[in-house]
Amino acid sequence: MCESRIKHSVFFYYVLFIRLQAMKREVHLRELQLLDAVRRRFMHHQQTLKEAELQRLDDEIERKVSGDVGRPASLTLLSRRKGSL
Repeated sequence: MCESRIKHSVFFYYVLFIRLQAMKREVHLRELQLLDAVRRRFMHHQQTLKEAELQRLDDEIERKVSGDVGRPASLTLLSRRKGSL
Protein backbone atom coordinates (compact mmCIF):
# COMPACT_ATOMS: atom_id res chain seq x y z
CA MET A 1 0.00 0.00 0.00
CA CYS A 2 2.76 2.43 0.92
CA GLU A 3 4.64 1.49 -2.22
CA SER A 4 1.58 2.26 -4.30
CA ARG A 5 1.31 5.72 -2.73
CA ILE A 6 4.94 6.45 -3.46
CA LYS A 7 4.51 5.39 -7.10
CA HIS A 8 1.40 7.55 -7.33
CA SER A 9 3.14 10.63 -5.88
CA VAL A 10 6.21 10.13 -8.12
CA PHE A 11 3.95 9.86 -11.13
CA PHE A 12 2.03 12.96 -9.99
CA TYR A 13 5.25 15.01 -9.70
CA TYR A 14 6.49 13.68 -13.02
CA VAL A 15 3.29 14.81 -14.73
CA LEU A 16 3.59 18.20 -13.02
CA PHE A 17 7.18 18.49 -14.22
CA ILE A 18 6.18 17.66 -17.81
CA ARG A 19 3.38 20.25 -17.71
CA LEU A 20 5.76 22.87 -16.30
CA GLN A 21 8.24 22.19 -19.10
CA ALA A 22 5.49 22.57 -21.69
CA MET A 23 4.37 25.85 -20.13
CA LYS A 24 7.96 27.13 -20.16
CA ARG A 25 8.24 26.29 -23.86
CA GLU A 26 4.97 28.11 -24.60
CA VAL A 27 6.08 31.19 -22.65
CA HIS A 28 9.43 31.22 -24.42
CA LEU A 29 7.73 30.90 -27.82
CA ARG A 30 5.37 33.77 -26.97
CA GLU A 31 8.33 35.93 -25.90
CA LEU A 32 10.04 35.24 -29.23
CA GLN A 33 6.86 36.13 -31.11
CA LEU A 34 6.50 39.40 -29.21
CA LEU A 35 10.15 40.30 -29.78
CA ASP A 36 9.74 39.63 -33.48
CA ALA A 37 6.63 41.81 -33.64
CA VAL A 38 8.42 44.65 -31.83
CA ARG A 39 11.40 44.34 -34.17
CA ARG A 40 9.14 44.47 -37.24
CA ARG A 41 7.29 47.53 -35.90
CA PHE A 42 10.59 49.28 -35.18
CA MET A 43 11.92 48.48 -38.66
CA HIS A 44 8.73 49.86 -40.20
CA HIS A 45 9.03 53.01 -38.08
CA GLN A 46 12.67 53.45 -39.14
CA GLN A 47 11.71 52.99 -42.78
CA THR A 48 8.93 55.58 -42.46
CA LEU A 49 11.33 58.07 -40.89
CA LYS A 50 13.88 57.54 -43.67
CA GLU A 51 11.23 57.98 -46.35
CA ALA A 52 10.05 61.22 -44.71
CA GLU A 53 13.63 62.50 -44.53
CA LEU A 54 14.23 61.65 -48.19
CA GLN A 55 11.02 63.42 -49.17
CA ARG A 56 12.06 66.48 -47.17
CA LEU A 57 15.47 66.50 -48.87
CA ASP A 58 13.86 66.06 -52.30
CA ASP A 59 11.56 69.00 -51.58
CA GLU A 60 14.49 71.14 -50.46
CA ILE A 61 16.51 70.28 -53.57
CA GLU A 62 13.53 71.00 -55.81
CA ARG A 63 13.02 74.39 -54.15
CA LYS A 64 16.67 75.33 -54.58
CA VAL A 65 16.79 74.16 -58.18
CA SER A 66 13.64 76.04 -59.12
CA GLY A 67 14.78 79.24 -57.41
CA ASP A 68 11.61 79.53 -55.31
CA VAL A 69 13.32 79.49 -51.92
CA GLY A 70 10.36 80.88 -49.96
CA ARG A 71 7.78 78.67 -51.62
CA PRO A 72 6.99 75.04 -50.71
CA ALA A 73 8.15 72.52 -53.31
CA SER A 74 4.63 71.19 -53.78
CA LEU A 75 3.48 74.61 -55.01
CA THR A 76 6.54 74.86 -57.24
CA LEU A 77 5.75 71.50 -58.81
CA LEU A 78 2.11 72.52 -59.29
CA SER A 79 3.13 75.77 -60.95
CA ARG A 80 5.36 73.90 -63.36
CA ARG A 81 2.55 71.52 -64.29
CA LYS A 82 -0.16 74.19 -64.68
CA GLY A 83 1.98 76.93 -66.14
CA SER A 84 2.19 79.27 -63.12
CA LEU A 85 0.42 80.10 -59.86
